[in-house]
Amino acid sequence: MNVSDPQARIGFDLGLSNTNVAVKEVVLEELQLAALSVTDINKIDSKVFPNPVSRMLNIDNYDNFTELAIYNLQGQLIKTKSLKGKIDAIDLQYLKSGIYLVSLKGDRITTSLKVIKQ
Repeated sequence: MNVSDPQARIGFDLGLSNTNVAVKEVVLEELQLAALSVTDINKIDSKVFPNPVSRMLNIDNYDNFTELAIYNLQGQLIKTKSLKGKIDAIDLQYLKSGIYLVSLKGDRITTSLKVIKQ
C-alpha cells in the first residue's frame, strides 16, 4: 500500500477469538497525521551567552523573538523583557546562583534554554 493511497485501510484488534464479528460502520470525522522528525523542526539561530553568566546575558535575536521570560526550576516567573532588534541583553546580577530556564517567544515559535547563573 502506498502512503498516499486514497483507499488506505485501518485495522482493529477487537481482542475477540470469535471470527464471526462484523463491524458495520466506523465513522472518522477527522484524522490528522504529522511526521515528527528532527528535519521538520526549524533550526533556532538565536543565541544567549555567556553561559554560565555572572551579570549580563546577551541575546543574538536572529529569529525575531519578541519576549524573553526567565523561570526558576520551580516554574516561577522571575522576569520578563520585551526584545527589540537583533541584539539585546538582560542584567541577571541580582539572581542567586543556580539553573534557570530562559524562554524566548515569537509570533510563530517558542523555545526554552537552560542558563546557569554563577
